[in-house]
Amino acid sequence: MRHAPALPGAENDPDRALQPQARAQLLNPPEQMRVLLSAVETVVTSPWRRARDTGVALLPFCLPAASLQCSPALLPHADLADSLGQLEALAESAPLLVVAHQPLLGRLLALLCEGPGAMPLAPQPGEMAVIELDWPAAGLGTLQRWSRLMPR
Repeated sequence: MRHAPALPGAENDPDRALQPQARAQLLNPPEQMRVLLSAVETVVTSPWRRARDTGVALLPFCLPAASLQCSPALLPHADLADSLGQLEALAESAPLLVVAHQPLLGRLLALLCEGPGAMPLAPQPGEMAVIELDWPAAGLGTLQRWSRLMPR
């Protein structure tokens, strides 16, 4: 998932907060998103505020024992190998909600679903891609659906 919509500011600002309407929407996500979140065992986010706050807000909709982790491997320009390594370390606790940023998220989605050299996807703030895969490796994922936090 790409973090919920943030206040205007520099893309590389780690302290940018979420928009008030996005924060309110996170308290009452759409039913389709609630159903998807209800099976999540682990939420892993970038340490930047907007991603972390998105993950914290969605945690109550996950399994009761769900945990939250922050990882620098999910920063916008993180190395894809580091990101895959982070997901691999958490592969035992699936389903997993990953809350990150562009351009990393688009590159990661493309790599998982289509393999090396795939054109990056462009999720908008608050969009979630549901990928089914047995192991976080290039080309092994199948994009099942997109879910959106806020209407366009």
